[in-house]
Amino acid sequence: MKMKALMDGADLWDAGLEDYKIAPLPTNPTLNQIKFHKEGVTRKTKAKSCLYFVVSPAIFTRIMRLDYAKAIWDYLKEEYEGDERIRGIKVLNLLREFEQQRMQEGQEVMDYVDKLVRIANKVRIMESNISDERLVQKILVLELEKFEATIASLENTRELSDLKLFEVLGASQAQEQRRILRKEEPVEVKDGWLVDSECTNHMISNETLFRTLDKSVKSRVMIGNGEFIAVEGKGDVMLEGPACTKLISGVLLVPEIDQKLLSVGQLVEKDYKVLFEKGQCVIGDAKEHVLFQIPMREKCFSFNP
Repeated sequence: MKMKALMDGADLWDAGLEDYKIAPLPTNPTLNQIKFHKEGVTRKTKAKSCLYFVVSPAIFTRIMRLDYAKAIWDYLKEEYEGDERIRGIKVLNLLREFEQQRMQEGQEVMDYVDKLVRIANKVRIMESNISDERLVQKILVLELEKFEATIASLENTRELSDLKLFEVLGASQAQEQRRILRKEEPVEVKDGWLVDSECTNHMISNETLFRTLDKSVKSRVMIGNGEFIAVEGKGDVMLEGPACTKLISGVLLVPEIDQKLLSVGQLVEKDYKVLFEKGQCVIGDAKEHVLFQIPMREKCFSFNP
């Protein structure tokens, strides 16, 4: 493909592929004959130079003995494509490699998609085809749960046959970027609470902190980075403030989280007052008694009562 693009751009593709020789000049050539002869020789030489330019040093040593661009092209085509039977075997191997691709934990979406596209392009060069629709399907069946929310959203809002490769890639990259940004600003509050405006429920991982706990409650909850994690119970937790102690109800037991999350939405739903101003978060009860005044730290509001 690089060879064809380079030679097409220089208007040398025909000169490289057509198997013709430049006729020698007659005994008394005219100026037009000299000009035409020189242009023909130059085009042949440029076509050969283009082929030399795009190959590796190892390949160059195998083709340097060939005199014409057409001979070089035929040699490369035979060596790397072979006859129809060999091309068929190569296509089958590439299709098998495509189907066996799996996104690894920690691998970036773009790296994974680039690898799929490279394999698809190799198949297309062999005059076979992997459609963009098949590429989209391959991405949509990622086994990793970290893109489950994004992929489910696309599937619910669009017909799969209408989805474009760039749409799926863009949505997955956006979710991945949000996860990276969160990791760049870690907040160490494992022993305290993090006031979270995105989570829909209060969540903790330590079972011993519950005053009451119903372990029959089993479900899955989506956290801020789009992942679904297991809920192993629901109950009440005592939260002590400077003015009084409050029993917080509806707290989920989620063993997989590494910090306690206090849901702003759930607090407001229970008639607590939550106010963000002047670099702090103020939480009060329905009677406007201040329970907590939490200063902002690393763009987050965390506290340890």
